[in-house]
Amino acid sequence: MAFELIRRIYEEKIPFHRFLDLRLSEAAQGRAALELDFKQELVGNYRLQALHGGIIASLMDIVGSAAALSAFSEKDPPTSMGTVDLRTDYLRPARGRRFRATGEVIRPGRSLVVTRCELRNEKEELQAVGTATYRVSFRGGTQASSQPSPEGIVP
Repeated sequence: MAFELIRRIYEEKIPFHRFLDLRLSEAAQGRAALELDFKQELVGNYRLQALHGGIIASLMDIVGSAAALSAFSEKDPPTSMGTVDLRTDYLRPARGRRFRATGEVIRPGRSLVVTRCELRNEKEELQAVGTATYRVSFRGGTQASSQPSPEGIVP
């Protein structure tokens, strides 16, 4: 799918993403990257001033889903996509001024897509790694209750 369409959905349409103030910097051919600046509201360990683990897991999920979505054609986009499984390994306290999460599809599919994700700070120190699996549905698929967004997809 086109980068600008995915960027608009991820940066403008999803309230949680707006709260985080995420910036999608890449989304093409099964790869995605996003940027996040440190904010006091995202701290989980106040002594270390490190990101909350839930924020880190969310970043893994968000960048993984963007990577999965970017693997599909605009001519046949999924109408629904949801997280089936998410695993995050926290390697060290996530400290820094800026963070970059990257994701790539490691198993494409028409019903399940698996991604691998990483989180690094501005010093390129690896903070966390993860994998995420997404179930995707298409128009006329088994999830008849799914209503596509104006862009034709529901991330």
